[in-house]
Amino acid sequence: MPEGYREFLKELAYTLKDSKVLWNEPMSRHTSFQIGGPADFLVIPRTVEDAGRVFVECRRNGVPCCVIGNGTNLLVRDGGIRGAVLKLSPDLDGIVPKGETLLEVGAGTLLSELLDTACELELSGLEFAVGIPGSVGGAVAMNAGAYDGEVASLVSRVKVLDQEGRVFWLDRDELSFSYRESIFQHRSDLLVLGAELRMVKGKKESIRHQMEEYARRRQEKQPLDLPSAGSAFRRPPGGYVGPLVERAGLKGFSVGGARVSPKHAGFIVNTGGASARDVLELMDVIVSRVYETSGIVLQPEIVVLGEDELPR
Repeated sequence: MPEGYREFLKELAYTLKDSKVLWNEPMSRHTSFQIGGPADFLVIPRTVEDAGRVFVECRRNGVPCCVIGNGTNLLVRDGGIRGAVLKLSPDLDGIVPKGETLLEVGAGTLLSELLDTACELELSGLEFAVGIPGSVGGAVAMNAGAYDGEVASLVSRVKVLDQEGRVFWLDRDELSFSYRESIFQHRSDLLVLGAELRMVKGKKESIRHQMEEYARRRQEKQPLDLPSAGSAFRRPPGGYVGPLVERAGLKGFSVGGARVSPKHAGFIVNTGGASARDVLELMDVIVSRVYETSGIVLQPEIVVLGEDELPR
């Protein structure tokens, strides 16, 4: 870590009395892939004030600061992450009904918690997200979705903090939502603090039934028994990734500890001890072979962060 970063981060850590601060923390402990080198400085804030302090002060002092949610669609390279990592935790949660069908939800709220609360309140619309192990902040930023549903369809507006420390709301039409995309993937100067979600009234029994049906389908078709980052590639127009990878003859293909899942070829799994390099090499093979066999260029859905090697 550059010495200038170290001194600043030590001073910053001293001000974070209510939050968890970790030095040289393996990112493998903070991603569903269970892969990744060390972050120089990782903060799990227990208050919105601490989250804002890290975000703003790092930018004011020229120290890189990346924000992650639950790490469920994330691959951190083997050299880890320089500077600071801000991990939005369930402590930054909160679900507040605002009217009959509107919920204000904190960025750190887990989707599983939101689903259970929505069901109890007889609010429908989010059932497609059952089994997605992410946070609301990450789901909004990535426009998470499944089974032809997506978070963008529910978002009314999003609460953000900018690099000057100002807190304000962005309306849905300002968020540039598209398939697995939003403005937040291109605006690292904005930190998602929460969102208002517009649901629809439903019946608890039918909501629960739909959630159970989606959970059953996930269990049947997805490799939930091994670490992964969910779908490795974005669905191309007019097709699905799994059949394209199978047609390329890569179902079950491995590079080191990274393997194309024999259960669902759209997933890459960590069979034990996989490195980020293994995963990236396997992704390169998949992209190349699928293009050769189908003429389609797959685009990654997994977010890749960090450095290939540790600093000397």
